[in-house]
Amino acid sequence: MAAADRTLRNAAAEGRTLVRRSLDILKTLRSIESTQERESLVGSANKRLALIESAVGRRAQVDSCLRRMKRAYEHALRVGGLRGASDLFYPASNCLVADVALNGGRPGWRGFDRKVLAHARTSLKARSGHDADFWSLVGDVELEQWTAMVRRRLAAARPTIRREYEDLHKRVQAARMWASIYDTACLVLTSYASRSRGREKAAAQDLLAQLRGYAHPPPSSH
Repeated sequence: MAAADRTLRNAAAEGRTLVRRSLDILKTLRSIESTQERESLVGSANKRLALIESAVGRRAQVDSCLRRMKRAYEHALRVGGLRGASDLFYPASNCLVADVALNGGRPGWRGFDRKVLAHARTSLKARSGHDADFWSLVGDVELEQWTAMVRRRLAAARPTIRREYEDLHKRVQAARMWASIYDTACLVLTSYASRSRGREKAAAQDLLAQLRGYAHPPPSSH
């Protein structure tokens, strides 16, 4: 057990170093020109740091990384809007991820910024129909999940959300794609479960286990 903990700590330290080096490069690029893509990459790097800190149980550091993640994606959303970007779903949805990971399950939280939520919904709607792909379809399910968490009604929504994930998994089983969804769930659902009790806590843990199975399926018996 001690050896496993030491291995985890060493891996986390190495991961922090690599991500921080990437952030140094991105900060230089931002100083030259701020773009939606560059701001989003900064947000993504801070999201990765939050996952690393979560893996080793450093809650205060997780929240700090999430706040930096949210600011970067807010900048990306602002820059994209000023430049007339047609698809703002990626930065908008990640603003929501950071927000619900920071606040989901907290008494008194009023929920998402309405403008950010509107950007996410508008972008998803534009992708629907013939242009729908895995990311837009799973985005619909995630948005349903996050709004249920805002209302602290995840347990009531869980059967529908679970079925929608199951239906999508029947169509797309690529573990690498589900791994991205699971990473986000690790931040959002783990944080929510830590602040919840009873059925709400159980619902978050159940959905996280479902997504873990899709992202890291057991070895085939054949």
